[in-house]
Amino acid sequence: MMTLDAAIAAVVWGLMFVVGLELTGADFRRMATQPRAVVAGTLGPLLLLSLLAAGLLRSGAWPPPVVAGLILLAAGPAGALANVYAYLAGANAALAVTLTALSCPIAVVALPVLTRWGFTLWLAADPTVAVPIWPMIGQLLFLLLLPVAVGMAVRHRWPAWSARRRGATQRLALVGLLALLGFVLYDQVDLLRVAWRDQVFAALLFTLLAMAAGWGVGGLAGLEPRDRFTLLCEFAVRNLAIVTLVAVTLLGRTDFVAFAAVLFLVQTPVLLLAVALYRRWTALPPHRERTEP
Repeated sequence: MMTLDAAIAAVVWGLMFVVGLELTGADFRRMATQPRAVVAGTLGPLLLLSLLAAGLLRSGAWPPPVVAGLILLAAGPAGALANVYAYLAGANAALAVTLTALSCPIAVVALPVLTRWGFTLWLAADPTVAVPIWPMIGQLLFLLLLPVAVGMAVRHRWPAWSARRRGATQRLALVGLLALLGFVLYDQVDLLRVAWRDQVFAALLFTLLAMAAGWGVGGLAGLEPRDRFTLLCEFAVRNLAIVTLVAVTLLGRTDFVAFAAVLFLVQTPVLLLAVALYRRWTALPPHRERTEP
């Protein structure tokens, strides 16, 4: 298990390094000129995802692992892989990194409050959920900020080398995502056999609704398409490692982990399809009115 966990962490680290190769300090300095994007991407998931999860829970009689998984995922921070999808789409990767980093300190307050409210309402329980602060800080530093910073440093030191290998690094990121998909499937194969139909259906609904919410919030905030797609990724992709840590270590429920694994397995092809459609849409030439001779 430790070897598999290390392999997953290594893949995530490599993916964040690839994201860093596309960023410069100027990309982050521009965040100061985009307050609407930062506010919408920070407060939007906090306010909407729990309501979205509540709406899904009211729509049917879901098994407890699905209920708990939805509550934990909606209350938790954004996942680092949101940055990879934004990068692959050619969206605003700097905004994605900024929003993912901001979601971690927000989760210190939001996770116990929203989880306690959700469990009390939907599972007839009243747990005191402690926030895994140090693991969360460790993830933020080691799996997000450090590899992105290293990638940025490599680009700054060898800009020509980084530019020549842009296509190769994009392909490498895609291979890394597929490898991560295989690792998670192998790791959770036993748990995935339990009520997998309900879990797949709930994961697909949550993913599609969260993506729509992110795109819609970006539109209401008046953001340009590349920022709206970044919000789409940030809303949908949650930090599955934190959910797993809370479920297993603090709640003692390994069955709650299954839904997080299913969500990743469902989300990956859906978001890769969204990336492909967005890239094709943005590559189309602008529409020109036909003029009569």
